[in-house]
Amino acid sequence: MPRLFVMLVGIIAPGLVSFPEFAFAGSPPATGDASLSPQALERLQFLVGVLGTEREFCDMDDCNEGPSLRERQDAAIADLAGFGPAIVPILKPYWKYENSRLRANLLRVFARIGDAASRQMIFSMLSSRDYHVRQGAIESLASLDPLPADAVPRLMRLLEEEDFAGTALEQLVRLAPAQKPATQQTLAKKLRAMIQSNKSGKSYEAVKALGALPPDFPDATPMLLLALQHPDALLQVEAAKLLTLRNAHTDTVVSTLQKLTQNPDAHARAMAISQLGEFDASLARPHLPTARSILADPKAQSAHFLAFQFLARWGTPEDGRLLVELVNSQADAYQRQLLINGLMQVKEPGPEVISLLGTLLRAYSEDRNRPRMSRKNRPAGNEPRTKIAQALGTMGHPGTVELLRALEREHDEKLPVAKAALIGLQGPVKDAPEEIVPLLLDRAHRDKDEVLDAEIVQTLAHGGPRAVQLTQEWSTRGPERRKRLLAKLQETAR
Repeated sequence: MPRLFVMLVGIIAPGLVSFPEFAFAGSPPATGDASLSPQALERLQFLVGVLGTEREFCDMDDCNEGPSLRERQDAAIADLAGFGPAIVPILKPYWKYENSRLRANLLRVFARIGDAASRQMIFSMLSSRDYHVRQGAIESLASLDPLPADAVPRLMRLLEEEDFAGTALEQLVRLAPAQKPATQQTLAKKLRAMIQSNKSGKSYEAVKALGALPPDFPDATPMLLLALQHPDALLQVEAAKLLTLRNAHTDTVVSTLQKLTQNPDAHARAMAISQLGEFDASLARPHLPTARSILADPKAQSAHFLAFQFLARWGTPEDGRLLVELVNSQADAYQRQLLINGLMQVKEPGPEVISLLGTLLRAYSEDRNRPRMSRKNRPAGNEPRTKIAQALGTMGHPGTVELLRALEREHDEKLPVAKAALIGLQGPVKDAPEEIVPLLLDRAHRDKDEVLDAEIVQTLAHGGPRAVQLTQEWSTRGPERRKRLLAKLQETAR
């Protein structure tokens, strides 16, 4: 029996659940099913059900903990395709179900198989009136191997169709590096025309495409400079980001961003000052008043989060206290969660931000045994503590180690808060090995089954010779596995 129904064990089965809204009515299609055992047919129906599921069913934590619906569907597509051409006539009868998502995903299965019957099915759906089916056909056409000779020209023509230009462009960008120079030049002309279009959406798609293409793609930098002059301020900022990454025309980029800081649109101003900070921190600090004014303007809510992040990263201690007050006063749990996520991304936080994250980590720890709540009702303290702990470790604040020591005494090995933070401390550990190494060593020593944690060893290795020396002293006063940890660390630190 081919690997179709064996592969899922340990791969997608744990993440898959049944979806009653996509239950098949009556008996399954009979055509070709005689070649499958009852168990195989049951699994086939299950996988087809996954392909036909329309939306995710989870709360915020559930979605973060397991594979997404798209990932589960991709796994099911790969597993069905692994059965080979023999599965095509068995799958085709499922086409009769009025489910756009299922049909689109079946086309992706056919593309993986790539036999004559599968290709014909894909070609016939390129003109479908069903949006999802046609989108699936476009993606499937571009993934065929070998690629049909007319695939790229077909995709080029689709750039003129507003509903499918984005899908076609995404596939062209993926295929472009392997195409001949003449084809690349043709795509470059299309992108230039899109940037010059009076439709901002089309221009934005073109600039995003340039960001995904190799730096040496024909005329890429000149086209970004063209986008830098576009009347749409948000498009100018996107072009500035890409030029900054390419380290190209820096004076022009900075000049454009400085002008945008005076733009009447608050969102454009917030994006401009943020990009200036990414370019050079010294360019961010003069615009702290701009961020404060945006955050204080009730009419600029769409830009509040960007301003919040800007102040968290480059603001003064007073700004830090302001941000803490905003988080603590936020009544909407979901909005509060967004602000906390913003704090966790800050690279150089002030003590107020560190203190707040530590408080949230403790609050989450106290709530760890409470039943899960819906997204709307979940308190901010229910942020997954491993993420907060790792953020604290990355920030390297002096108080982090003591906080972790206190928390570690309260938790068992199944909830490794300290480990997450210690992994985050890989950078700062170089500056304070005496503080951090004992906690790392204690953690490694207490791991069950005498398994040496590779991540902890790697973190210790970042501590350099001093960490190795401390480990050597510690290893002489304990069981054999302490010596094995030292040997592994010495090998890793070389």
